[in-house]
Amino acid sequence: MKFRRIFLGHITIFLIIVTGCSNGIDNEAQVIEVQNRVGNENEFEDFRRNTDNKKVQKVKEVLHKTDWKTLK
Repeated sequence: MKFRRIFLGHITIFLIIVTGCSNGIDNEAQVIEVQNRVGNENEFEDFRRNTDNKKVQKVKEVLHKTDWKTLK
């Protein structure tokens, strides 16, 4: 009986942790802001802003898959 309580307690704690960790970044508001360089100085102006979570996640996937070591 004591083993059963300990086992159920561990399972309950495990499920709470897994449920809490499964709420990832997908649910948060994401924004991508693109800026253009103005002239030869280090000045920039806003060009485009994207707040669509699906598009932002797609951009993150593409950037994550990029092999940055081979780019120069």
